[in-house]
Amino acid sequence: MNGRRSSGASQTAYCGAFDKTLCAHMLRIRDAFLIAFCVLAVTPLMLFWAWPHSIAMQAELDEVHERHYLMARNLATTLQRYHRDVLSTFGHVAADITHSDNVGGLKPILANLNIRRLCVVDPWTGATLKSVEGAGGGCPESLPKPLLTTLKSSVKEGGTAMTGVMTVGGSDPTIFVVRHDGDHLVVADMSNAFFTQVAGEITFGKNGRAILVDGSGRSLAHPNADWARTSRDLSNNTVVNRIQQGQFGVARYFSRDLNTEMVVGYDVVPGVGWGVMIAQPLEELQAAARSIREWAILIFGVGVGVAIILAGVFALSIVRPINRTIRMANRMARGDTKARISNTSAMLPWELQRLYESFNTMADSVDKAREREALERANAEAADQDKSEFLRTVNHELRSPLNTIVGYSEIMLGDKADDVPAALRREYLKSINVAGEHLLSLIGDLLDLSRIEAGKYEIVNAPVGTDELVARCESFIRQDAERRGITLTVELPDPAPIVVGDERALFQIMLNLASNAVRYGSDGGHIQFKVAETQNKGIELSIIDDGPGIPFEDLDRVLEPFQRGEASANAEMRGSGLGLSIVSKLVEAHDGRFRLDSAPGMGTAATVVLPPSRVRRQRPKDAKSAAA
Repeated sequence: MNGRRSSGASQTAYCGAFDKTLCAHMLRIRDAFLIAFCVLAVTPLMLFWAWPHSIAMQAELDEVHERHYLMARNLATTLQRYHRDVLSTFGHVAADITHSDNVGGLKPILANLNIRRLCVVDPWTGATLKSVEGAGGGCPESLPKPLLTTLKSSVKEGGTAMTGVMTVGGSDPTIFVVRHDGDHLVVADMSNAFFTQVAGEITFGKNGRAILVDGSGRSLAHPNADWARTSRDLSNNTVVNRIQQGQFGVARYFSRDLNTEMVVGYDVVPGVGWGVMIAQPLEELQAAARSIREWAILIFGVGVGVAIILAGVFALSIVRPINRTIRMANRMARGDTKARISNTSAMLPWELQRLYESFNTMADSVDKAREREALERANAEAADQDKSEFLRTVNHELRSPLNTIVGYSEIMLGDKADDVPAALRREYLKSINVAGEHLLSLIGDLLDLSRIEAGKYEIVNAPVGTDELVARCESFIRQDAERRGITLTVELPDPAPIVVGDERALFQIMLNLASNAVRYGSDGGHIQFKVAETQNKGIELSIIDDGPGIPFEDLDRVLEPFQRGEASANAEMRGSGLGLSIVSKLVEAHDGRFRLDSAPGMGTAATVVLPPSRVRRQRPKDAKSAAA
């Protein structure tokens, strides 16, 4: 009775600070938590009884996904290494046998590669010119015409290739390795012993098996001896179809030789198209799932009992932190900005700890929000000022050529236009034309700059030859350069590197830099196009002139829109002041860097540095001609 009176007094004192209805609801939260936790603990057990086998089966299938596919991938890696070793060794052996009669040392090598015999034949008649006997005996006098045609079609001249598995004239499964070396066709007759060996080493479960197929879907190795001996065509199998499409993963299919559904992890050997299948009957997985289900039910039942006990303890204690948070919230509502919740319990659930932390940072967040508001206001004012400055600059840049066009056109249209000398009239027309071209260039540059800054300038990556890029740019500026007596030279490595980027953007970069070099260079001067490799295997594209140069303090400024150096401002052919800004942004879009190296009287070197990821190499021209 005393305990009840004490509890009632505490309840009355607590409810004095809250509405009676709210207090009543809070008292029911504890019971609601207890009921909810019990329901959450018991419900999974009921669902487990309703659908236990599927859960266990799915767990077993997930394990198969990990195990079988890993086995298939490892076996595919082994076959890829074997394929590479066979082609590499056979290439050396083929070269030796066509240039030497000493073949005694080749037999152990061929035997190690499971090659029965090696024949050098005439690629046109099929007649055997030279042979190396192995476990399969000697070579026939000539190859059958159909076989010769098949072998020739499988390999390019000067190359080495491996055919799929064949049964020629009722022989055992055979794989041919072929090298077309000028006037010789070197053919190796290879057995499938290696495939049978590696597939036979993989056993698991009662009927777990490894199946290997070639690129056409014929079996290289199969647990069914008849299918293996006849190189059974398995291309109608859905999993084999996926392998032929270059796919990999885990799937199911119906096995005709075992007459049951199988779960298979499969992978494909890159380069040659061989397929690896690690298969196991589904019924074996179902048996394992039943065993897992029985143990899971027992363990889960014990777990639910423990969970119900813990749920009761947790439900009784969880209301206290919530009430504490409510009290602090009321203090904050009354204006107490110092109200904070201190966490003294290490056993407090993570969510409630986060609730405490969120509450404690709320007051600081208000101050930070005010600071952010002031900062954003300042940024908005600065952006508005920048916009106004930009509009004033554009207005000036547009007005200057428009004034020229309007002024000279009024003279040419005036009453005294006929009195203007022909030479002066041409000068007026030339000024109008130059001003119009300047306006057109300015508007185009403004559109490009706006698209780039808005993120709407799409970069379409494709291989672009640096030699073609330089040649195209050189042809565009050659006429202007010759008019000013400027000499153009090109320095390219052999072979010229290939860069991966947007061809239009890369050409615009080079043309802007080259046009600047012609526009602001010295009469009778020299401009050099230079392509060089950086230390980290990247590429530098440079355009170097011997003009008046740019002071060091102006190098950063000239990269901003409408900014020019002193020499640029005094140039006869004045640009829009946007070229270098556009170049800088387009280079950044290609993950590169743009650099200006210049000094008064020393000329200017404008360099675009592209990273190694955007560089492709090609063979030297001499090597290409020799291969041809």
